[in-house]
Amino acid sequence: MRGGTNRDELIYIAEYVLLKFQEAIDRGSIVHDINLRRWALEAKEEVDFVSFKAGRWWIWNFKKAHRITSRKITAFKCNLMYKLIH
Repeated sequence: MRGGTNRDELIYIAEYVLLKFQEAIDRGSIVHDINLRRWALEAKEEVDFVSFKAGRWWIWNFKKAHRITSRKITAFKCNLMYKLIH
């Protein structure tokens, strides 16, 4: 995608990042802000959007728009490990 407006390019980047986020969550991966930034910069290269930086503000707005929250992991639960121990 090249030659679109800045708004079109931002929408493309957000959709790309959301798709990558969903794929990572479906695999059971832990996703950090740095992952969102990396995916946004990958999409930036595809659309050739030179001025886009994927900074903290963009990540914060992206997470707010898609209701993505941070949660602290307190324990990993693994059924296999429980069976091996007992």
